[in-house]
Amino acid sequence: TSWASEAGPDQSGELACIAMDAKGWWVSRACGALLPSFCAKTLPETLSGNTMERCSCCQRLLGVVAIQAVRGVAEFSVFSFAEPNDAYRLQFTAQATTTSATDRALVTLSQPFAILPRASRLVIKRQPGDTTSRQPLAEQPIVGLLGADGTAVTDEQVNVHAYLSGSAPGVVLSGTRDTYTVLGAATFTDLMITLPGDVFSASVLVTFESQVGPAELRSTLDVQSRALLVLHPAALLRIQTEPSLRNPAGEPLGDIPVQMFDTGGLLVTKSNVLVNVIARDYHGAGFGSPTQRALSGTSSRLCTGGIANFDDLRISFASGNYSLFFSAPAMSLTVESRFFSVEADAYAGVTISQAPSAAVAGVRLDVIRLFLSDRFGNPTTTG
Repeated sequence: TSWASEAGPDQSGELACIAMDAKGWWVSRACGALLPSFCAKTLPETLSGNTMERCSCCQRLLGVVAIQAVRGVAEFSVFSFAEPNDAYRLQFTAQATTTSATDRALVTLSQPFAILPRASRLVIKRQPGDTTSRQPLAEQPIVGLLGADGTAVTDEQVNVHAYLSGSAPGVVLSGTRDTYTVLGAATFTDLMITLPGDVFSASVLVTFESQVGPAELRSTLDVQSRALLVLHPAALLRIQTEPSLRNPAGEPLGDIPVQMFDTGGLLVTKSNVLVNVIARDYHGAGFGSPTQRALSGTSSRLCTGGIANFDDLRISFASGNYSLFFSAPAMSLTVESRFFSVEADAYAGVTISQAPSAAVAGVRLDVIRLFLSDRFGNPTTTG
């Protein structure tokens, strides 16, 4: 097989392709590449005899374009095409190597075929969600493969690889990190992030990467997720010191530290989790829901060093069936204290609850009732 190619200006002054076909030398119009090449334009309705299509634009073929036939077969591979088009044909020209270039060459054209848009970028169609260590992501990512025109590349399967970027030492991404696109999208199903034992939380980025194109034109596409918050898998809250069984109304309940432990029963010492508390009054609740009472003091504390210490809680309403209910919403953890009472404070005032009505001189007055209460209005029996 022999090819001949030269370049020279056409009538418009642009670089033109010059090639040898069955009828000799010919020049295409407005062609910016040297042959060997293929033609890209709407094909004529008929191709007969030695009438050859003249290209309005030549596209260069990359790869091995000139080979010698072995036992009558010439097998080409690794062709790359520059532009998508739906009306391509390959022109093959064969000539015996023992004859001169002026001898007649054998020329044939392939059937028309299309070159589809090449994958040019990755997009995240579903972002991975925040998670806890050693648990599969609740929101598994979906990565889309798009062409230069922004449409999904659905005709080929491309491997998409996931890895962590910019994360703390020891943070590991596991699960199936390589998956192929199906109809233009790669769906991950079991990705999981694991934190080392001394790291309670971390912000990580997941990068998705693909290698596209033939070996000669291989390019790398990548896209990065949003920052994910990964928390250590705290398993339970525990009240280290319970409230006293009897407490005066309006006075501090004392220090009530709440601890956070992981699944291994170890104190989670590095944390940034908010713990909340409310007061529940079960007096008269029976089998119903308890009444939430007003709770003074700091009702939300950050768990630092594995402990959230509540040291200024007060309850003013007297009752004999209280409990404190602690919750860490970010970790879906709760714990409730033992029952305790809040009793009326020392005598602070007296109120006439039943005054006498009009009376006749010398006649005994009606019953007069006095109400003794503490400074919060709770009835008191002291004094």
